[in-house]
Amino acid sequence: MTPWPLCVIPAAGSGTRMGDLCRDRPKCLLPVNGVPLIRHVWDFWAPMADQVVVVAAPGQEDAVWAALPSWALDNNTGIVEQPEPRGVNDAILCALRAVRCPPTFMVALGDCLFKGDFDHFDLSAVRDLELCGMAVRRAEEQMDDWERSYSLQVYDDVSGVCVSSVTEKPLLGLGAYWLNWKAVGALEATRDKSITEAFAHLIEHGEKVRPVRFVGSYLNVTFAEDLERPWP
Repeated sequence: MTPWPLCVIPAAGSGTRMGDLCRDRPKCLLPVNGVPLIRHVWDFWAPMADQVVVVAAPGQEDAVWAALPSWALDNNTGIVEQPEPRGVNDAILCALRAVRCPPTFMVALGDCLFKGDFDHFDLSAVRDLELCGMAVRRAEEQMDDWERSYSLQVYDDVSGVCVSSVTEKPLLGLGAYWLNWKAVGALEATRDKSITEAFAHLIEHGEKVRPVRFVGSYLNVTFAEDLERPWP
């Protein structure tokens, strides 16, 4: 599939639920199988995008660059700092201020690991119709992360299956999103809230949101024990 114009990777989280592990380094630099978390995320998403923007905490730009491969800069990757810890929505807006916002773009959370494939038909619908999309999988495929995920209700529309509501806790939502230019207003309206709040805002205002099915391995790194969970 043709690469997406932009992938934003919010990775400025302080990792408060990681305890002492994040006392002297940001969460995105914690190792999973001996490799920094941000490197796992970049390796999966960078080949899918023409441009990647990683959002880091203040003073962490050099450390994040060091965690990425030497050719990341040649791969049109950039790093911007989020001045204040205001959450994911604000981080995305920080990235969009640094680049020209394309009609559609991807957001991949910096603590969510993927290895697998997204449904080609779902992605094509998101791209061709310039819809917003949310990565999902069936609940029975992700029982370990059930309590950490949000659930979606869907309905059939002339453009295909769309999301009708987003709730914290079947389809389980994963940490990847496809946004259009209309979503920027939703991010602004929910700047200090979660990205699920931004999608709820979009849906409440009549925007169609497409579930994008994922098949493969997934790991949401939230707690210290997640760093020890098997990862491909």
